[in-house]
Amino acid sequence: MTATEAPKTLNKNGRSLKYVWIGVIEKEHLLIELETPRVVRILVEKATFDEGGLTVGTVLELIDARDDFILDNARPELLLADDFFFSRKTLPKRRFMKTLKRLAISSTEPSPWRHGASTSYALFDGSTPSVCIVELANKVALFKNGRDGENHVGFKWYGIFQSFPLSRTLDSSLKLELTDRATNKKMIKRALGFYPIYAVVAYTLPKNGYCQKIIVALF
Repeated sequence: MTATEAPKTLNKNGRSLKYVWIGVIEKEHLLIELETPRVVRILVEKATFDEGGLTVGTVLELIDARDDFILDNARPELLLADDFFFSRKTLPKRRFMKTLKRLAISSTEPSPWRHGASTSYALFDGSTPSVCIVELANKVALFKNGRDGENHVGFKWYGIFQSFPLSRTLDSSLKLELTDRATNKKMIKRALGFYPIYAVVAYTLPKNGYCQKIIVALF
């Protein structure tokens, strides 16, 4: 089967499930399943598409998706798929933002995760998501972190200031080099091209026994 043939991933009524692409962590793609809606992580095993051509809002379907033999307590949303099937459509921005709002928690609410920049893999039990869409209710800061040398986005989450490094894809999209801490909207708009109201925060794959929290996407 190729990406130009009809997919086999169907809902209970026999209709193909639609997904929207929102980002990537290493080899795993983050998608929103529109029917539920919910966020899923997809590991594509036989990709025939060019990853460089993927853009936020791209509508797609999964070819032969399965989760019957995956068990990862740190990434309970993980699915395997042979490939993506593209409808050559982009979700309208208004519907995309409404979908984000349905899935998001406010930064004024408690985080579902343990506090800290990373979490020991041994502490995951499958009861918490590995991806969280946060509605940014407070001011945002964008800066280069002096401790790890990486570009971070920071904001108050349930009253506690937290910052997370940008994913490689997001970092490469910055329109200027960060030096000083940017907190005013004008400076952040210059760096990102817009002022974010949603952040997609996710755990990375485990490395040296720990999963790190990173910013995968901003909207």
